[in-house]
Amino acid sequence: MEYANSHTIKPLWQRFPSAFLYGLKPYPILFAIGFSCIEFFLEPGIALTILLYAVLFKYAFEVMRRSLEGDLKPPPLNYSVLVDEYDLPVKMFFMMVFFGMLVYSVTSSVGTLLGLLLLFFGLFAYPASLMVLASTNSILSALNPFLLIAMIIRIRWPYLILTGLLMLLSQAELNISGLISSTDPNPLASLLIGIAIVYFQIINFHMMGYVLYQSRDRLDGGTSNRKAANGNNDTRLSLFNEFMDQGKAQAALSELNTLIHEYPDDMQLHKRLHNLMLMEQEIEAAGRHAASEYIPRLLEQGKDYQAAEVFTQCIMRNASVKIRSSKQLLQLAVALKGIGKGKQAIQLINGFHKSFPGSNEVVDAYILGAKICCEDLERDDLAKKLLEYVLKKHPSHPRAIEANQYLEHILSLQ
Repeated sequence: MEYANSHTIKPLWQRFPSAFLYGLKPYPILFAIGFSCIEFFLEPGIALTILLYAVLFKYAFEVMRRSLEGDLKPPPLNYSVLVDEYDLPVKMFFMMVFFGMLVYSVTSSVGTLLGLLLLFFGLFAYPASLMVLASTNSILSALNPFLLIAMIIRIRWPYLILTGLLMLLSQAELNISGLISSTDPNPLASLLIGIAIVYFQIINFHMMGYVLYQSRDRLDGGTSNRKAANGNNDTRLSLFNEFMDQGKAQAALSELNTLIHEYPDDMQLHKRLHNLMLMEQEIEAAGRHAASEYIPRLLEQGKDYQAAEVFTQCIMRNASVKIRSSKQLLQLAVALKGIGKGKQAIQLINGFHKSFPGSNEVVDAYILGAKICCEDLERDDLAKKLLEYVLKKHPSHPRAIEANQYLEHILSLQ
């Protein structure tokens, strides 16, 4: 994991060349190619185009979120990044619609001059609005002009440099698109244009996140990532950053454990601890932390896919660590199936009735397991055994009829 910290962070104008390389790293460029190929070969209608751009901005916001935390490594292309939680792209869409209607209303009712002034302010404050949205998840805060102006004043020169760079990138995007269109009449030129559009968007969002991280000590009111959940100034990570800067990973781990003991509900602390333990190959410790604290909290917040990813990163690689809750284990199995990891879901479900004797979830777990075995793994023999266990041990369960019908369906295929 590549982290910046308060001691080594470079000014934005020194980071600018690295931002171009950021967009060329494997995950961003694969995302850009995939996006452009889908748009080119499927020729999507309006609905699918909206969905495609929602995925684009979902990934872009994840880029910004990680960058504002000081994580300079692009996010991977997994389910928790691409599928889970689309609130930010949706809120961004409503912000743009609202602002467009506001400019139209002011222009129509008051006059063109005031409408143009409002439009120019909106364009200038647009990066700040997205930065506030990414760091607060509040559409009201992102549309609050007083908050945006206060944020711009606190960031000062880096914000002006950022807006200038974003304007240059937008012009570069237009120039490259125009150059490709004019020099290559081949329809595949649109494929390259699509890649360029995604590439520049990723760079834009990375730089916005980086400016937030660079200016974090000047920001307050919830716009900095260095805020605790209670809203007070978060100076807790200074010692952690110092240890990381000195290469003292074990001391940094100890400091994070101390902070988590004091702030057990701070998910950013849990995430930092998890990532650092993986980086240091502390797989067993990562598994214990994930099973006892990180995964249960993710599941409580409805972040099942993210919990499944965490599970596969450490617990699946460590047989000595177990999920202690039958309900949470079943949630994880469903999420694993959802992210295409049916085999891992079956491994998790295996022996459910022995691990949780008397559990009410055993029937649900084994019916789920039977469907995975039959539909995903083509193991009808295992599905049959799971369903037969359900019918033998729980014949009066409300889902016993469903289990029997599914068993008859499997037998009819043989």
